[in-house]
Amino acid sequence: MRKSLFLIIFSLLLVLPLAAEYYDGIFIIVDNDAITYNEFSVQYKKFKENLIKYGQPGPPNAKTVIFKKLVNEKIIRKIADKRQVFVGETEVTEALNNIKKMNRLTDDAFRQILAQEGKTVQELEKEYEQQILQEKIMSIELQPRIKFPEDIEIQSYYNNHKNDMYDPEKIRVSHILFRDNPNASLDERSKIKTKALNVLQMAQKGQDFGKLVEKYSDDSSSVKVAGDIGYVARKEWLQEIDDIIFKLKKGQIAANILQSRWGWHIVKVTDRQPKKLVPYQDMKSRIANYLVKEKMQLEYEKWFKEQMQNSYIEVIFPSEEKYVFDFDKWQKKNAKSSLSEEEFNVKINALKI
Repeated sequence: MRKSLFLIIFSLLLVLPLAAEYYDGIFIIVDNDAITYNEFSVQYKKFKENLIKYGQPGPPNAKTVIFKKLVNEKIIRKIADKRQVFVGETEVTEALNNIKKMNRLTDDAFRQILAQEGKTVQELEKEYEQQILQEKIMSIELQPRIKFPEDIEIQSYYNNHKNDMYDPEKIRVSHILFRDNPNASLDERSKIKTKALNVLQMAQKGQDFGKLVEKYSDDSSSVKVAGDIGYVARKEWLQEIDDIIFKLKKGQIAANILQSRWGWHIVKVTDRQPKKLVPYQDMKSRIANYLVKEKMQLEYEKWFKEQMQNSYIEVIFPSEEKYVFDFDKWQKKNAKSSLSEEEFNVKINALKI
């Protein structure tokens, strides 16, 4: 049942201090909750910064992406409260520990990488708490709608997507890391680079690579295994040096030290695996899971629209124009005009932030 704007504002006045000033900064109202211009702006800028950092152009409707993300979070929270679904602290801790384990990161290395990404552990914990909560709600709400694919559907997908059924070319790499601190002085950073160049010369002259790792590497997670990272495909380890290391032969050490966001690396390729077709039986469960996720995504889009229709969602633009979501269109408040979803997206993306 839709709530009147009077009740929404009244509830905000009860909950929030300095309500008049806070309300002046509200951009989106979702039932009894609110999203400020500042929240929207911060999320959008972080999204753009990450795209730039990784050289991705990003969608032209980036502000729509952030708008839907923030509204979705509020709706998920509302349903979680109603259904009494919660995320325990241990669940978040376990998720972060899995990341560290998969990437063989110590706590210090993990924090350093987060700092380079402009994040704190607390911010990442909050993101994962929201992600786990959403997964729980999606499981409750959407799984009953999804029919598990039958064998004929899985076999058909395998036959029609043979080019996607290959395991990519992989190399097994070992490395010696010289961790670089972007905030250190030029002199300190120069010393780290010089040290890396000296150790590279030792490796190229045939000194035992494992012993050099043990003596010099700053990657504590791989020191005990002679610097071994394991088998990696392109974009699975350090994307910025892929083009160089994938040209190396088995047993070859890169001719120069290689720079990544972690620092300087001496890289050795210890084995290579060519691209190969994976048999149907080995791909069957992976294809089934993929098809379930694909169906889940389609159902999610329908579900999200339903939740929007069952919620009171109002957007207040800087011009003080106010629009309320009403069955696939945005009705302008106190006026007969409305915007289609496409027109509304154009208006959102025209915002100057």
